[in-house]
Amino acid sequence: MYSFLSFLISLNLSGFLQDQPEPVKGDSLESVFYLGSTDLFWQSGYQYASLDRMSFQLNSGRYGYYGPQPEFMLNDIPFNLTFFGTTFSQFIPEPYSRIEEIRVNKGSGVYRGTGYSSGLIEIKPEPMKEGLSLFVSGQYGHNSGEPGPWVFDPNRVTPNVERFGPWVDAGIGLKISGWYARGTLRTHSNKNLDEFVQTRIINLRELSAENEFLSVENTATLGLIETGFESERMDFRAQAMQAESTDFLYFHPLTREIATRLHSDQYSVFGRIVIQENSGIRLLYQYREKKTEYRRNRFGQSFDWNQKKQIFRGSYYYEGNRASTEAGAQNQIIEANAPRLNDGTFNQTKAFVEQWLNVNKSIKIGTVQKAEFKEDDIALQSFGTIRLKPGSRWTTEFEGGYSELFSITANPIDYWVGRGYGIYDRLRLNYQVPDQISNTRKSTFSNRHIFNVSDQFQMEAELEWIHHYSINIPFQKAQYDLPFSTMPGLYTLHGGESGSRYQLRFAANHTLSEIFNQGVVVWFNRTANGNENYRQYWRTIPEILVQYEAGYRPYSDIAINLRLQYRSETEWAEFENLDGELNRSFHAQYPFKYFHFSNRLPEHVRLDLSASKWFWEQRLRLALTLKNIFGENFQSHPIGTREGFGYYVRLDMRF
Repeated sequence: MYSFLSFLISLNLSGFLQDQPEPVKGDSLESVFYLGSTDLFWQSGYQYASLDRMSFQLNSGRYGYYGPQPEFMLNDIPFNLTFFGTTFSQFIPEPYSRIEEIRVNKGSGVYRGTGYSSGLIEIKPEPMKEGLSLFVSGQYGHNSGEPGPWVFDPNRVTPNVERFGPWVDAGIGLKISGWYARGTLRTHSNKNLDEFVQTRIINLRELSAENEFLSVENTATLGLIETGFESERMDFRAQAMQAESTDFLYFHPLTREIATRLHSDQYSVFGRIVIQENSGIRLLYQYREKKTEYRRNRFGQSFDWNQKKQIFRGSYYYEGNRASTEAGAQNQIIEANAPRLNDGTFNQTKAFVEQWLNVNKSIKIGTVQKAEFKEDDIALQSFGTIRLKPGSRWTTEFEGGYSELFSITANPIDYWVGRGYGIYDRLRLNYQVPDQISNTRKSTFSNRHIFNVSDQFQMEAELEWIHHYSINIPFQKAQYDLPFSTMPGLYTLHGGESGSRYQLRFAANHTLSEIFNQGVVVWFNRTANGNENYRQYWRTIPEILVQYEAGYRPYSDIAINLRLQYRSETEWAEFENLDGELNRSFHAQYPFKYFHFSNRLPEHVRLDLSASKWFWEQRLRLALTLKNIFGENFQSHPIGTREGFGYYVRLDMRF
């Protein structure tokens, strides 16, 4: 396998250079388009673990899968996809076929007034055309190895059909000069049919009084309405978004899914007022509400959760030729209601300032300072960057800093438990959580080199050192239970752990011609020091990750893309009690199978191939993606869906 890696690294290859904040191009005739969440995260560079190919735990590189998730932004307005530490892709308000580019900021910083602690992904939709515009997109998918419906009914569906769809997205827009209005409706459905998942979910389908089974189909519906006005002196946007999903939430301390209904409402008003030619103010008001509730309370437990948040933010910016700055403050009022929660209301205030100075043509200096205030506590973040240009084709950058996060950001569930939230007791779960959860504190130092060898070939290399002075590591010792597949054991929050890690990233981009380009990016991660709890936590992250991509566009209306990924072996100590244990499918299934659990996910190579063709003067596009052509059964999570060979077919129409 290492010879395979050496072969990839030796190629002069593609578009993963991340001299951020340069955008990663998306859905257009000249660039890669997105068919699903994995395509989006591929472009962003975030590693992920998923149980069902719809919900994800993202690793920013600094906090792991259970750490804070990255922020998302659409048209300068932030939105949140996370429920109990899991990011739900079905709550992305923009259809994948309408995404033109994504902008990825890593680490901690400030971007257009929005502060982020674990990275930020900005989604930029296709520009609206003048007048009336319409679009509709439909998608359907299949994955091999799926056992078919839960209770096989030959009169309704044939075996081995995975209901990963249909997905239907539609929208309408109207633009007249600087004013615009648009609306989007998304509806998705999918079923968790993998045998690794079915034995946990099947036991949640208790008969109701009407003797009806709980549907195993997950359905998600999202609606977005936005209007705004853009001019040289002012930008104004008002946005309303509502989403609901009947889902199976994988709740980490329970070690299995919960039949859940998720709600998310968000209402936002954003404004930018230009004071002078290169300065102005940005203002944001946002109201968010999140709810979780049971669809079927199979085990007599309760975790019903309702959180309301109001955000007030204002900032001043200046963008000059020699210097730029943005300074502002944000206040958020949080009100949470949940069983046994004593006091779920408090204010949290943030202040920030970001500055850049061009000393001369070869030296640029930047700093970011942030302070968060909660009750009588304060958390500080401070970063500095020096960017040097030793030659016309060589740029190097040194960055270092210190970051501190409140437990409500780094360990939110345990924070609310400390304020009386009785979720662990209601789940009948034995747990050990410190009375006082310490803030997460770390320092980082990185050095990056960018080489523009020629107009057709660029390279980048980056080495980052991360030292955690204090990080709170959750650990759930899953138990083996044949009737229910898995059951919770002791849940422990290991408080104040420390250790060090380093990450090496290499990327190269080669444009052979206007019709062909290729690229490679390689990540290498390793834990340098720390106790066993710290080392176990990071073994869930692959030490080596390689992604290669090639794009071929022989004509303006045809695009062919190839993606190749290698992930090294990972180990999840939380599931070592399941390792080697026998499990099986239940009930009248086809096919009936036995299988064994494993807490080690072996290395794998995955090859995807996609092609698209425009018709009818670029009003109609047909896209086909073949997933995992080699057919290797691999998982990103020990009790998650196995990724066999599959395909997605999508039809886009726009007028």
